[in-house]
Amino acid sequence: MMDDTSLTVRTGTTWLLPFGTLMTLLLVVCVLLLSMSQLDRNRFVEATSSVRAAFGLGEFVERAKTGETGGMDFQQAVLLVRLKEKLETMLAGMGQAKGMDVVPVEEGFLVRLAQEAIFAPNSLTIRPEARPVLMQMAAMFAKVPNVIRVEAHASDQPPAASAPFAGNWVMTAAWAAALADFLVTEGKVDPLRLVVKGMGAHYPREPNTTPEGRAHNQRIEILLTRELRTPDKPSVSPPPQQDPASRQ
Repeated sequence: MMDDTSLTVRTGTTWLLPFGTLMTLLLVVCVLLLSMSQLDRNRFVEATSSVRAAFGLGEFVERAKTGETGGMDFQQAVLLVRLKEKLETMLAGMGQAKGMDVVPVEEGFLVRLAQEAIFAPNSLTIRPEARPVLMQMAAMFAKVPNVIRVEAHASDQPPAASAPFAGNWVMTAAWAAALADFLVTEGKVDPLRLVVKGMGAHYPREPNTTPEGRAHNQRIEILLTRELRTPDKPSVSPPPQQDPASRQ
């Protein structure tokens, strides 16, 4: 038969085992939380590296590694990537989108349009088959506050004698302005977000030695930049000093 003293001793020490186990479990949980926190940061850096590779956002990734990137920067990066993917899907699914493609660049992303796919010969009339594509594009652009730069380029060939243009400078400026006007009047894009430039024949993508090369050089490029046009920033900053011909 067990006496009262031995019962008291055993009862008084049994709490040590579960208490020690509890403290060990708490320590394990703390270590796991710390490990998970470090893992999430590493995954974030890896994810932003993937964004850079797909979209040319080198500056954003470098800031992310040092912890300087704000939430808005990340949201902008995600927004632009998603918009780029939507445009690519839209163009791939439309047979009339021949001569149009989406190109990631450091400033944002570029929608490159073959001039002959947009305008009727020797005129500023937008082809009927190009209008649905441009309208869907404008609907996407109208939903975001990013600055849009419309730049038109020509080959080394002067305008046809029957064309209403005095030269390549005038012709490319007219192409860019006509497309921007379409985006504003029919696509309902905010005109204060648009910058229009005629580039002449000075930024060819390919040598002007073949008909194919000249056709590729005659193009209109819509650059959706990472720059935002907001009420507290009413003016558009000057464009970056990047050679347009280097946007491959």
